Amino acid sequence: MRAAKEAGVKHFIWSTLPNAEAISGGKFHVPHFTGKARIEVNRQGRGICVSHVVIAPFYYQNLVGAFGPQKLPDGLVRLAVPLNPDVRCIHMGDVSELGNIVSGAFLHADKVGNGEYLPLVGDFLSFNEIVETLNQQGHKLSVKQVPTELSPLSFPAPPRLRRCLATSSSYLSRFGFLRPIALANRIASRQPTKFRLGST
Repeated sequence: MRAAKEAGVKHFIWSTLPNAEAISGGKFHVPHFTGKARIEVNRQGRGICVSHVVIAPFYYQNLVGAFGPQKLPDGLVRLAVPLNPDVRCIHMGDVSELGNIVSGAFLHADKVGNGEYLPLVGDFLSFNEIVETLNQQGHKLSVKQVPTELSPLSFPAPPRLRRCLATSSSYLSRFGFLRPIALANRIASRQPTKFRLGST
């Protein structure tokens, strides 16, 4: 932020996530959330004329990557999640559409004010609803809640990373994630793609 000010930057866009520790009263330690939020505070009063904060969701594409179905100890291939699959807490979006919000913030700075939060949200679902949508399209998937040590990663990862991702999932199921989306959709000049459309 200091470098941006020294370079004479007039319009700055920052990507952030919620301060999980502050919101939860210290119950949830999610450094990849809280670290961004703490840095975000420092953007205030830096002398940059216009700044906006973009918030990325859980990407649809995650479900064909690190968070996709995997073979569990029971021998079945399932979507494994470290939270209650009935809880609707997953803000989702297409990774390719995040740029629409960023470019919209640059193009329409006069319409969105200063310091506005601009989240990408195409859908808001539970994991059971995610699986139901995929199965309606011909897949044969199920979802299973698993312990932290079996958190949803389809690639080798150290226990610390697995714990961190599991904790962030628990935080989301309790406190939610993103802010109102109407402004972000308006400056993006389009509605984000719904999961049932983006997953076909």
